[in-house]
Amino acid sequence: MRSDRFIRLSSFLLVIALCAACGGQGAPVAKEANKPAAAPETATAPAGDAPAALAPFPDPPRGPHKTAIEEGVAFGSFNGFPLLMHIERPDPLPEKPMPVVIWLHGGGWYMGNASPTPNRFLAEHGFFTASVEYRSSYESKFPAQIHDVKAAVRWLRTNAEKLHIDPERIGVWGHSAGGHLAVLLGTSGDVAELEGDLGPTGLSSRVQAVVNLAGVIDMEHPRTEQWQEKERLLLFGGPQEEHADLVRLASPVIFLDADDPPVLTIHGTKDPNVPLHHSSYLHEKLKGAGVESEIRLLEGKDHWLVQYPAMPVEPEVKALTLAFFQKHLAQ
Repeated sequence: MRSDRFIRLSSFLLVIALCAACGGQGAPVAKEANKPAAAPETATAPAGDAPAALAPFPDPPRGPHKTAIEEGVAFGSFNGFPLLMHIERPDPLPEKPMPVVIWLHGGGWYMGNASPTPNRFLAEHGFFTASVEYRSSYESKFPAQIHDVKAAVRWLRTNAEKLHIDPERIGVWGHSAGGHLAVLLGTSGDVAELEGDLGPTGLSSRVQAVVNLAGVIDMEHPRTEQWQEKERLLLFGGPQEEHADLVRLASPVIFLDADDPPVLTIHGTKDPNVPLHHSSYLHEKLKGAGVESEIRLLEGKDHWLVQYPAMPVEPEVKALTLAFFQKHLAQ
């Protein structure tokens, strides 16, 4: 199985990465479930301004739903290997079709895995969730990764009635490399060059809300550490200057227009891996294009807003993400 091979490769690469780091440095069932989760009272920063960093606060309360899990659901295939998603949803199913939230894992585009997932808190609050596997840059170069993600969106829409989901209420969240893909998915809806031909075709790949956790955004003007140069070499198949067309396609801000979905960006103030520049750059570009954008900085937090491989999520991230998706998808 491709998934087993991917897990072994990811685990091996993760050990190498950690060693190197040590050396160098909805619709809900009941009306109550429709009520947005409490989030900290902080104003959205206007373009060009730095928002105040948030102090820690506790986990949001658990939602009213029990959940059911379905692992290893194929939504497409490449070279004979299945592309899988891992579903967690309310159990029993609610009366009305559910809003959907897709999770995209991090790992520098070359490692990581779609299972286990961090989606349980969303499923407990009435969302159908899917953690989507995408090809690593060791397997295929960009734009294979966004092709896979868009194929998953189209598969969900194709199977909306069977899955009891609302195809017009789909959100996405992702961390690091997954944050990049989440934002790119949000800004490049139905862009032909990025659609690919995997899985069902002919349906829209647009989503209605995006949460970006410390995503790599500024692809054309990178301010990167050395490890990110390695990541980009793998993603594009060589130096960026030799693949300018691919780099441009991978840049979420290239496709911005006022019809793009709202975006929430969350970033730790002590992130040593992805500079805060990426988040402020995205926020300014979104606001300039007339797209709803919020940015939240978490005081003292580093890059690991989601902890791999067990996938616990920082309480602040849970509360902000849940409130955002409830606001834009669950009503």
